[in-house]
Amino acid sequence: LANEPETVLRVAYYQSTIEGCARPGSQNLELSGYDINVTVTLMQPPTTPWAIDCDEQLVELDAMEQVRTPLEPGQTYRVIANGRETTTFTPPDPGLGHTFIAESPIESAELVILEGTPSRYQLRVVSALPRGSSCSQLNGYETRRTDQSEIDVIVSHHEVADTLAACTADYSLVESIVPLGDDLEPGAEYTVSVNSDTVTSFVAR
Repeated sequence: LANEPETVLRVAYYQSTIEGCARPGSQNLELSGYDINVTVTLMQPPTTPWAIDCDEQLVELDAMEQVRTPLEPGQTYRVIANGRETTTFTPPDPGLGHTFIAESPIESAELVILEGTPSRYQLRVVSALPRGSSCSQLNGYETRRTDQSEIDVIVSHHEVADTLAACTADYSLVESIVPLGDDLEPGAEYTVSVNSDTVTSFVAR
């Protein structure tokens, strides 16, 4: 949370609403260098041949964890949730003053496939700082898998809240490399959107 004395990480996850399928388990957060590793678990019954389909009814829940170690302004941090990188964020430079976080204008987005087994997928996104480099600063990105076949990417920036602030006239562009994961199902088709606009569809190898 920008301009707040403490940083709170919110992790959204899905849990079955069918009785007997799942109960909240443990959650833990650990800061390792510039990586924030967070683990959220559920207690589930063992799989049996006659087990009911617990994924038929799901609800989105939140887990809140406070980052107790002070974070460095201007330094980019990665959030790794249950082993998968989902988010990066950058505490704003104090020289910006009071800021808010906004979605960035997108100039281009390109799918990159890295060879290997399994194949890894990235999105190269070029975004803009709309109020110039003196009044805006890249925050980072977030990936969401709201649907099994849809990957939503949000690229954001810090922007000075004072609309009358004197800002430089430059229209700076910044590049972000967004990992889409190496757990995509071969042969399945995926659609990727950036800041709510559809960018591309591809079939995983």
